[in-house]
Amino acid sequence: MAKKSFASPCDAYHNRLNLPWEKAGLVSSGVDWLLLHQANQRIIDAVATRLEFPQEKVISNLANYGNTSATSIPLALDEAVRN
Repeated sequence: MAKKSFASPCDAYHNRLNLPWEKAGLVSSGVDWLLLHQANQRIIDAVATRLEFPQEKVISNLANYGNTSATSIPLALDEAVRN
């Protein structure tokens, strides 16, 4: 069950991001930053890898705050802009 619960969000993120990028004619190198819900670092890393997105362009503050639920993206975005 653990593999399925890990693979499912990875697949969902990949499909939800990759399909619009393809329609817009974008590739990961044309995107400045990747900011996902800060629930699980393994999922964030796996999605970035599947999208061939460089880790240095992935915004993550999960190690600092943990899963902050609905505030995870605004917190991470604010922190990234300040830095």
